[in-house]
Amino acid sequence: MSSDNSASPASLVGAVAGGQAGGVFTPLPPALVDQAPEPRTPTSADVVIESPLSRAPAVLPVAPAWTSDVELVGGQREGFVVRGASVRGTSHRGNAVVRQDAFCVGFHDGSDAVVLAVADGVSAGTRSEVGAFRYAREAVAMAAAILDHDPGATPESLAGQLVEVASRGDYLCRREFSDLSPQQFAATLALAVVDHRSARLVLVGDAALWLLHADGSWTPALGGGIDVLRDNRTAAMPFHAECAVTATVTLAPGDVIVAMTDGLGDPLATGDSPTGDYLAGRWLTPPDLFRFGIDLSFEASSYQDDRTAVAVWRRRP
Repeated sequence: MSSDNSASPASLVGAVAGGQAGGVFTPLPPALVDQAPEPRTPTSADVVIESPLSRAPAVLPVAPAWTSDVELVGGQREGFVVRGASVRGTSHRGNAVVRQDAFCVGFHDGSDAVVLAVADGVSAGTRSEVGAFRYAREAVAMAAAILDHDPGATPESLAGQLVEVASRGDYLCRREFSDLSPQQFAATLALAVVDHRSARLVLVGDAALWLLHADGSWTPALGGGIDVLRDNRTAAMPFHAECAVTATVTLAPGDVIVAMTDGLGDPLATGDSPTGDYLAGRWLTPPDLFRFGIDLSFEASSYQDDRTAVAVWRRRP
């Protein structure tokens, strides 16, 4: 693996960005199909609550594995509490496939905001875990650089820089795996800038951002919803950076913003699933970091993909 030499923005705490700019990104075909199993409308019977990953048989991936089975990040700063977790799904554990999800999160001093991204490598890509890693980190670094100059930057201005994120992420991926095409690194992406009053959101593909309210109910803030489950085609970086959708949501007292890949978003979107009630009972207040990871590892017969979530709680209005 090549080392990265450039520094991430000084005002960003916790985000990782690196590499040197180079190459010209040429947009590739407009359609990309995630070769997942045929979609179906799940029911509440699909979810089996409270089943740690250690109970599922796991096959080691071929060495060297690019990602670990589990990644955890947690901390607090300036009234924010953050928990982030990514776990390898049962289907990947049983088939010696590495975790293809990734996330990146940090605090931006100048705007008093948490900046985060989650990414989900498209299953058809042979090294999509590398793309997920790169696009998540490059998106956070880009957002931090924009906030350095404009703390009130709109989600549209953030989305406007995703073409550069696509170009740089693709360059860094192919610098390490020069024999592979951009299709092999494709990944969906969700980006959020969360301050104490609102969340600025950007989305490419079938990841999602949800609000968990103080009464335990969930509302999709961007992405999500049952319609996503009926179509296994998804937009992805680096091909669809110009197709990003955006939103700004006002955060009520007690609201928790949660960015997630479809491994969690799909069961949450079914509406009749106990998943929402199960997680609401645990995430209305910040859980222990390891507890957060265990919460994310529930077992579900129809949902065996990797799962990633980054949640942000606010401790002051």
